[in-house]
Amino acid sequence: ALTGGSSLYAQGGDDEPNNSFGTASALPSTGTVTGAINPAQDADWYQLGVDGHGELQFKITNVAPELDIDVRLWNSNKDVISDWFAPLAKGGGTEALIDLPAAGVYYLEVRDGNDDAAAEQPYTLATTFAPSPDMAEPNNDFGQASTLSFDQPQRATILPVRDADWLAVTV
Repeated sequence: ALTGGSSLYAQGGDDEPNNSFGTASALPSTGTVTGAINPAQDADWYQLGVDGHGELQFKITNVAPELDIDVRLWNSNKDVISDWFAPLAKGGGTEALIDLPAAGVYYLEVRDGNDDAAAEQPYTLATTFAPSPDMAEPNNDFGQASTLSFDQPQRATILPVRDADWLAVTV
């Protein structure tokens, strides 16, 4: 397994083939890897696991001038979690912050925007996962309401977007 600051290139290769959901390379939830979009129409897939809900931030830097690297996120059921994130221009970095709704395994799909360019120059992919401080999750409906005590403060978050928090109080 990769750890923070590791590099696939530093380990002696770019971890190919990782061209599909089923061949995704390991990615730390917080750390750095490198990869390359080569040849044209290449896709790089990365798999990461998280222990709870929270926010995943990723940044792609060191992008070759001929590439516009787009990224989207999937869950392990092959449901798309986010739409495509794209740079402002070719050669630019791609950056996003995505709410992860639950513990589990997620997949990043990385490719050139139009699948029409390639580069030998490796890009750098950095990820940072910030777990939510809300320990009452999941409490998204009446049946999952978490118990709230009158004398104890409880930290809660609305995460992901459209989250609902149900709390039960005994009086």
